[in-house]
Amino acid sequence: MQDPLYNSPNDPSKAVAPGTEKYTVDNAVNAFLNGDAAYGIKGGYPAAKLVLGVPFYFRGWTGVPAGSTNGLYQSATGASAAQSTSQAAGVAFWKELVATGKTAAANVHWDPTTQSSWIYDGTNFFTGDTPQAIAARGSYATSKGLGGIFAYSLEADDPSGTLVNAMAGSMR
Repeated sequence: MQDPLYNSPNDPSKAVAPGTEKYTVDNAVNAFLNGDAAYGIKGGYPAAKLVLGVPFYFRGWTGVPAGSTNGLYQSATGASAAQSTSQAAGVAFWKELVATGKTAAANVHWDPTTQSSWIYDGTNFFTGDTPQAIAARGSYATSKGLGGIFAYSLEADDPSGTLVNAMAGSMR
C-alpha cells in the first residue's frame, strides 16, 4: 500500500529498522506527536500544528496475478505503463484512472485492516487514496486533533473534483 493508515499482519514488507514498526500513517503521526528516536524525531509536536498529506496520484505495477486478494501483496513484472498526463511509468493520476475506466466499482478494493484502497483490473495494480480512503484519513486526522489534511497534487483530481470533495467532507 502507498500510505496505509495501519499495519496489516498480511503485509510482507519489512519493518523500517530492527525493533520498529512498518511505515504507516498512524506510526508516522504518533512519532511526530510523541517523539520517536527510531524516526529521528526528538520531543513531540502539538497535534493542531500537524496536517496529514493525501496523495491524489497512485503507484502502479503490471503483471500482477490476482491471487486470492485481487492483486494485494502479489508479485509484479514491472511498473505500470506511463499515462498521458502523469507521464511516468508506475505513476497514474486519479483522473487518468477515472478516464480509462479503472475506477469502476468492480476494480476498486478496500482493506479494512489498513484502511486503504487499491485498484486492480486483472493485470495492473494501483495503490493510492480513493474517496473512501480519503474519508478514512480525514476521520483519522479529526480523531487525533490534527490541524487538517492537504492534497498532493491537485491537478491529479478528476474534473468533478471527486477527491477534493471527499477531502472536504471528511473533516466535518
